[in-house]
Amino acid sequence: MVIRGKVVNGLGAGKKLGYPTANLECGNVMCPMPGVYAAHATFDGVTRDAVGVVGVRKEDGKPLIEVLVLDFQGDLYGKELEVKILDKISEIQHFENKSDLLKKIEKDIKEAKKYFA
Repeated sequence: MVIRGKVVNGLGAGKKLGYPTANLECGNVMCPMPGVYAAHATFDGVTRDAVGVVGVRKEDGKPLIEVLVLDFQGDLYGKELEVKILDKISEIQHFENKSDLLKKIEKDIKEAKKYFA
């Protein structure tokens, strides 16, 4: 499945945790089942390995597509991003504390890197 959208401002939660994500504005696009996925992200004519998170925003029930481009530092705001969902890594989980959330993010990144190896 391929999802295309414009990178928009999110809540900045990923950035605060040290894992900035690109939040996609996708409208009413058909999304895969909620989860964490190995993905390819294409922007500026380059395709990079990524972790894609597909879910639903608690605030308004709209689809949530967040992409963590692996080994990338830069500004993607306003860019068109194409995300190819490849393989499910894990289920969406909710955490009460930052430490457990960080462990889960690190585990998902390791799983994605194994997938791409």
